[in-house]
Amino acid sequence: MTRDSCSGLNMEMRILFALLSCALLLFAPPAFAQDIPGETPLVVDFDEASGPDKALLENFEALLIDKQWTDAILALENFIGDADQRLVRAPGVSADDAFARFITLQAYCQQRLLQLARTAPKALAVYRRNVDALAERRFHEALDAHDILQLREVARRWRASSTGDQAAYTLGEWELERGGYIAARAAWESLSPLLRAPGEFAPYHSFGDSGPLWLALRSVSTPLKGETLRTALAKNQQERIGRAEADTQYDLAEVRAKLAWVSLLEHWRDRAEIEIKVLQSLHPRAEGRFGGRTVNFVETLQKAYAESRQWPPLRQNTANWPTFAGAKSRERAWKIALEEISPLPIWERPLEQVDVENEMFGFGRPRVAERRKRVLSYHPVVADGLVFVNDRSSIRAFRLDDGRPAWPAVGDGSGLIYQDEEFPPPVNRFRRGPTRFFGAPRFTMTIDQGRLYAKMGSQQTSRPTDIRRPPQATGYLVGLDLRAQGRMLPGFPLRLEPDWAFEGAPIADAGSIYVALRRNGVRSQLYVASYDARSAQLRWKRKVCSAETAGQGRLPEITHALLTLHENTIYCNTNMGAVAALDQHTGGLLWAARYPRQRRLTSQSDRVDLHYFRDLTPCLLHHDMVITAPADCDRIFALEASSGQLLWATPPEGAVDAVHILGVAQNNLLVSGEYLYWLNVYTGRIMTYFPQNGSLSFGRVRPQPHGMGRGLLAGDRVYWPTAENIFVFQAALREEKLLGGRRGWRPQRIDNWRLNFHGRPLAGGNMILADGFLLMAGADKLTAWKTLLGSDAAPLLEAPPLEGP
Repeated sequence: MTRDSCSGLNMEMRILFALLSCALLLFAPPAFAQDIPGETPLVVDFDEASGPDKALLENFEALLIDKQWTDAILALENFIGDADQRLVRAPGVSADDAFARFITLQAYCQQRLLQLARTAPKALAVYRRNVDALAERRFHEALDAHDILQLREVARRWRASSTGDQAAYTLGEWELERGGYIAARAAWESLSPLLRAPGEFAPYHSFGDSGPLWLALRSVSTPLKGETLRTALAKNQQERIGRAEADTQYDLAEVRAKLAWVSLLEHWRDRAEIEIKVLQSLHPRAEGRFGGRTVNFVETLQKAYAESRQWPPLRQNTANWPTFAGAKSRERAWKIALEEISPLPIWERPLEQVDVENEMFGFGRPRVAERRKRVLSYHPVVADGLVFVNDRSSIRAFRLDDGRPAWPAVGDGSGLIYQDEEFPPPVNRFRRGPTRFFGAPRFTMTIDQGRLYAKMGSQQTSRPTDIRRPPQATGYLVGLDLRAQGRMLPGFPLRLEPDWAFEGAPIADAGSIYVALRRNGVRSQLYVASYDARSAQLRWKRKVCSAETAGQGRLPEITHALLTLHENTIYCNTNMGAVAALDQHTGGLLWAARYPRQRRLTSQSDRVDLHYFRDLTPCLLHHDMVITAPADCDRIFALEASSGQLLWATPPEGAVDAVHILGVAQNNLLVSGEYLYWLNVYTGRIMTYFPQNGSLSFGRVRPQPHGMGRGLLAGDRVYWPTAENIFVFQAALREEKLLGGRRGWRPQRIDNWRLNFHGRPLAGGNMILADGFLLMAGADKLTAWKTLLGSDAAPLLEAPPLEGP
């Protein structure tokens, strides 16, 4: 080859390189921030016991060893009174070292004092001599005023006093009267460690050295023999770190009968059956007061168990869908199956299409259960025959039956009842911009007692900490009076300081609203706050944890830590390494659980990180199980609601694409993303999934069909939306023999509804069901169908008001 030919070739290569460079400049995304965050640090911090606290505890233990009882108790009392919110790791062993449970120092000290009944009774006597008079006086004041809040305080603060047993027993009765099944059960179980799972059963279950006895026994294959149980429970009492006092004054047979009765009233027959068998094994001839007369506990409960098959289901409001997932517990499984929908929708209304072209988690790969340019951001709510849907700048209201504006005289006739002047439509500001960001917009609302609450304005919850950047407007909360056609409530809109942001729409109950707040910084801080629903005045604000998140203070983030409310307790999935429970009335932390966080991928490609697409996964409350799927964890897990004890966890990367927790039916937890999964709700085992094709790897082959939006449960069925269809499955699985003689489980598909409107596909969406109408919020339209409910669509009544033990 001659020099001239080489020069010509080099010139051609230079021209080709220049053309490619121009193409990259023309078609590349806009200029991004220079400092793209690396892998997210995994550390999460609570307000844990400090060095001085630990030194005092060590001094207490040293004085006990020296048998200096008075000095030991004095050392403990020096800080026990104000130890309410500082956390300490709970004693005991977890089945999974990646998880850790924390309780308040106050609860820890009370537990430690109760252990002295066995190890140092003289020290416990000193403590009781100091506090018994005050504890008894507060207990009787609570009884005289019938003040359950004060009774709870006595049971927590002076649990180790001589009045502690009586306070816990009485609290259980009061909680049950209010329908507080979790709280009643926790109060009665605190009477003795013999009411919890013994250590001998640890190989059979997923938790550590403590947990629900019934759940441990559910996995034990040997018969429930009385002597075997008695031996195991007695050994458990002697060996494990006591959760409660062993020498209770109350008859354990009566307490066990009460626990079984609670499960029957809760319609939790699986649990009640085992609890009755335990009672029969340990106390076959025990008698006591039941329904106003003296009876044999076992015989009476067995009869009630048989009759409970005929009890009508618990009352359910089928007309409304007042918040995300349909309920404050975030579990809304209709009791009535949805049989059919009308061939064509009865109405539709346009929605502003949102895309997230520069979003970091989905950059360069498909998003889970949605498209990058057609994000499924809308989650309508329904109340009193009206549908409400919002974006970041407006709220609209329509009639459920025909889609016409709720109040034609309000607004411009488009259904508009609120418009943000600072953020005029269109809402799609996420397509292009100077920087990338993490997260996607999600529009949620809550309706309670004729009032609507919504987060409006900016969706960002975390911003770059560069002081050179000009301050930006933050999101805010609106409160609208629906009885006055959407008039703003007093004190609203509710705004925060520049470094603070609302995570999403609040939940509301009994005249208060509760919302998660994020405080900006390199290490973000997650708070929970309560405001008066009528005046928007702050009632309390409590820090939960702090941690570095994906943006690390350098890129904006959009997050959605929605809260869950059930039986006077707020549950918070922070998506920052922790799940926590708080008292609804005081904001006091009850417990916190730390889970294994996963690093955001930067250079790896062999690990699946689809869990980062989880935007709206608040805790789901099923009976006394807190089921959680955090965005920064590749596992789904369940915690005990009363204690935060880990009950089970899926294996790493198990159902990692699950971005929607739909609910529980037929003892199966249904979750969905690209796939629809069935998990055993008691063990977390992934039973099966649909469809059984595709790949979860980075740059994966998507399954066909694949999920497109959030489905729902109704009756014994699950409804799963895809791009063109709604697949209808039985919630129960069919067991069958697989290749090699193994037994397996297979989904039972009932129907496949094709979605179209005048021949145009609807491309999936988020589904809700209210008052006989099915609504689907797609990427660019809200669509309604008339439905045909199952034959069981008779009025649903409460279980009969039977008297218990």
